[in-house]
Amino acid sequence: MTDLRSVIEARVNQLTKAEEREGELKEQVSNLSQLNDATLNEIDSLTRKIVMQKTEFARIGKRHTDLLQKLEKAQKERDIHAKTTEQVVSQENVVEEIQSELSELQSIIREKESRLNESMMRMQRIKNDLAVLTPKLIASKTKAENSRTTLEELRSQTDSHTAVHDDEDDINSVRELEAQIRELDVQNDDLKRQINLKNTRKTTLEKTYQDIEREINKLKQEMQSATADILT
Repeated sequence: MTDLRSVIEARVNQLTKAEEREGELKEQVSNLSQLNDATLNEIDSLTRKIVMQKTEFARIGKRHTDLLQKLEKAQKERDIHAKTTEQVVSQENVVEEIQSELSELQSIIREKESRLNESMMRMQRIKNDLAVLTPKLIASKTKAENSRTTLEELRSQTDSHTAVHDDEDDINSVRELEAQIRELDVQNDDLKRQINLKNTRKTTLEKTYQDIEREINKLKQEMQSATADILT
C-alpha cells in the first residue's frame, strides 16, 4: 500500500507540473491575442487613412481634369485671337495661372506620395509582426499538443491505480487539466482565425495602395503632357 501511495503521489506531482505548464501556455496565448488585437487596430487605422487619401486623390484628379479642359480652351482661344495682341496677352496670363495651379497640384501629389510611403512602411512593420506572430502560434500549439499527450499518459497511469485506490482529488485534477487544455485549443484556434483575418486585411490594404499608386502615376503623366502642351 505504501508503494501504491508513492506511485500516486508521483502521478499527482506530474499532474501539478502539467497544470503549471498549461498555465504558462495560457498566458502566452493571452499575450499573443493582445499583440494580435493591437496589430488589427493598426491595420484598421491604416485602411481608414488610405481610403481618405483615395477620396482626396479623386478630388484632385477631377480638379486636374477641369484644369486641363480649361487650359485646352484657353490655348484654342489664344490661337483664334492671335492677331489681337491684347487678347493674346490675356490668354497667356490665363495659361500662366493654370500652369501655376498645376504646379500646386504637383506639390500636393508629392505630399500624398510621402504619406503613402509612410503607410507602406507601417504596413511592412505589420508584415514583420505577422512573421513573428505565426511561429509563436505554431510553437504554442505544439506545446499544447505535448501537454495534452502528457496528460493522456498521466490519466492512463492514474486510472490504472484507481481500481485499488480511488483518489477523487487526482481524478478531478485530471479532468480539470483536460478542460483547461481544451480551452487552450479553442484559444489557439481563435488566434489562428485572427491571423488569417489579419492576412486578408493586409492583402486588401496592399491592393488599395497599388490602386492609389497607379492613380498617382496617371496624374503625373497627365501633368507632364499638359506641361509639354504649354511649352509647345
